[in-house]
Amino acid sequence: SIDTSAALAYPDVVAVFTGKDLSEKQNAWGPAYVDEQLFRTEEVTSTGQPLGIVVAETLEAAEKAARLVK
Repeated sequence: SIDTSAALAYPDVVAVFTGKDLSEKQNAWGPAYVDEQLFRTEEVTSTGQPLGIVVAETLEAAEKAARLVK
């Protein structure tokens, strides 16, 4: 489970999107076969797989808010 509440409350944060905000089709991607998730929803299987994205008014606010996601 991903808790984005602290990130959403951070100043200048506009939104936080995770795999739960997208349909299965919207969350699917892949260079040759569309068989990967854009944002992982169940299990992270390797380093670097994204869980979501923070949208903010500034890069600094987005980076700080991203650290608040649990």
